[in-house]
Amino acid sequence: MNIDGLGQVFIDYESPGLAKSVQDLRPALYKEGNLFCCVLGPSPQEGIFGCGESVDTALAAWDKQLKNRLIDPKEDDEVIQFVLDNIDASSWIIW
Repeated sequence: MNIDGLGQVFIDYESPGLAKSVQDLRPALYKEGNLFCCVLGPSPQEGIFGCGESVDTALAAWDKQLKNRLIDPKEDDEVIQFVLDNIDASSWIIW
């Protein structure tokens, strides 16, 4: 997703406190109004998306949506296919 003009927020993806999924997939984080939003994919509607009142809650919501979509991935879900092609999901605690 192109987040130009949306108030991108810097994330240190090497931070040891981040979920492995965030470290590996590096979703974009931006601020919209009073919310922090995190997205991987072409849009919030099609991608993996989470929002919260803090960076931590946005990242946690994003990680939860990712894990939910990995439970029962649809064959035509291009974002999850990207995830599966680019990481070793078996190294995450999914369930």
